Amino acid sequence: MELRSLKKEVDVLDALVPLVQNFQRSWLLPLRKGTQRHPALLYVLPVEQENQARKELAQAQTALKQLHQADAIRERLRMHARHLIELKLAALRQDRERISQVAQQLATDDYFSLRKTIQDIRAAKKDFRTVAASYAKIHALLSRHLPLEERLHFLDLPHRRELSLLKQHLSKKEKLCTALGNQFVLFMKSANKTTRPELQW
Repeated sequence: MELRSLKKEVDVLDALVPLVQNFQRSWLLPLRKGTQRHPALLYVLPVEQENQARKELAQAQTALKQLHQADAIRERLRMHARHLIELKLAALRQDRERISQVAQQLATDDYFSLRKTIQDIRAAKKDFRTVAASYAKIHALLSRHLPLEERLHFLDLPHRRELSLLKQHLSKKEKLCTALGNQFVLFMKSANKTTRPELQW
């Protein structure tokens, strides 16, 4: 993927927090609080299953809180794209000092490096897997123990779609980070071979 189109994709990347909040609203609220017409679904379960569901919910909520923090990844991806463009411009100006400075930041900075972004994406995907596993276990408990009317009402809510959107969002971040990393590697390889390194522009 070319750097220009990659930057455009990174710039239009949606925020993660609204996706997490939508999922919480459509999944957690019916389980814990319910509505006037539909009671909180946890209280409909037998005591043993309710305790299991609460345990799973606690794990899911911890992971969802961590996913809130993963929104910083979007800003870092944008910064990586800007830095790669800056590397391209510095290469055209043959500004070796600036190339070295930006390349070092992308490679080794404690917070702004590509490596740190990759680690954070992996952590976010792990948190998502925790949420998805708890979601599946709670869904199985509800399917076995809820009355048909409550089960149908719960299934009509958009939580499944919201969970799928979360997964797609994290996969897109991973794909963009990989593409940015590939651009950086390409730049550094060409920097070692020529005096004017090139990015796929």
